[in-house]
Amino acid sequence: MTFELQWLATFQSLKQEILRQEFNIRDVERKGLISIDSFSDLVTRSVHFNSIRISEFKTQLALLKTRGFFMPSGKVDFETFKAFHLISAHLDQISTAAKLYAASGNPLDKPAFERALRKVAGIEISERAVDLIFALFDKDQSGTLDFNEFAEALHHRAAGEMRQVPLKI
Repeated sequence: MTFELQWLATFQSLKQEILRQEFNIRDVERKGLISIDSFSDLVTRSVHFNSIRISEFKTQLALLKTRGFFMPSGKVDFETFKAFHLISAHLDQISTAAKLYAASGNPLDKPAFERALRKVAGIEISERAVDLIFALFDKDQSGTLDFNEFAEALHHRAAGEMRQVPLKI
């Protein structure tokens, strides 16, 4: 293995460890679960969510909580948190694939979204994480994702842009 590959592997491992530690600090019961509030805080910090619209994201999470989305535990697992982080890290590739898919005239439903994650970014996420993404960003509850708004909300912070981005959740 070349030095570059070793360095990249070490860097990826370190990023994973930091992500896990951030989660573990909030896992006060040591059951592999964190509260909705902790999830919200971690996502808005670690996933590079557009900081101007954080309150809307938190409001939508609270609404999902009151509707029973997070039952039976009322909490979020590491894999769901990690999914948001992975999607943010590969947003450019995923966004391109979603735009190409949308250009074909097909709606971006859950299976298509999962295929895009797998094919362009090599990401496998749980069904529960996909359900949460759709619950947050499928504004008309049609079963299709408005990926442009989802990507825009995450992308501007990742690009270092701190301007206001409309996020209609």
